[in-house]
Amino acid sequence: MIVQSSRDRVGIRTIALNRPPANAINYDMMRAVKVAFIEASEDWETKVVVLTSTNEKFFSAGMDVKEARPSADTLPPAIPHYGMQLGREVFRVMHECKVPVIAKVRGMAIGAGFLYACLADFAIASETARFGQFEIKVNAVGGAGILRRMLSEQAMRYLTWTADLVSASDLVALGAGLRVVPDADLDAEVERMARIIAARPANVTRHSKYSFNQSEPFRPVDAYDIEQLHTLAIAVGDKLT
Repeated sequence: MIVQSSRDRVGIRTIALNRPPANAINYDMMRAVKVAFIEASEDWETKVVVLTSTNEKFFSAGMDVKEARPSADTLPPAIPHYGMQLGREVFRVMHECKVPVIAKVRGMAIGAGFLYACLADFAIASETARFGQFEIKVNAVGGAGILRRMLSEQAMRYLTWTADLVSASDLVALGAGLRVVPDADLDAEVERMARIIAARPANVTRHSKYSFNQSEPFRPVDAYDIEQLHTLAIAVGDKLT
């Protein structure tokens, strides 16, 4: 399967990218990622998602620029840029997933693969992981708003314009909210974090995730107003679905 999705008995759902040799993202993978995240959101037994890769060397090499887009003749007139629309839909379902998402990054996370990690609620990376934003190399513009979730404005511009491939520790030095651990400890540390989250009351984690997403673009006190509304909803027994 191009994307593997499974849930264990405590509610940890693992969504693993699985397209050798480098997890380059094509249309089939985008569709499969979208389906997996929708399934995670709608499954009340899923308490937390771990987004990972079956490949030791690549989290994801980004968009598959070698694969031709579907012919415009085969698409409805309303969606002339099918790939771009599908890409946006995938980003949206990842960001709006109703449960916490942890990105477990081993190997290279490039382009859209880097953006997948940025869209997670937080990321834990191996010290040997590498990150890069390469859109400028293919004369493309995109990803700044998503990179800003992890990086400062200046760091985002630096990585976008230089297309440098940087280490996980360099990314932290650039201001990324990234947890970096030795490669041998990555699996155990992600498992530990996922179990902590899975043990929380599901309704509380879902309400907190929704409130975080709602309040992300707001000023600090306005954001707190939204969080208090969700705390009240929890108190009166509202089950967020």
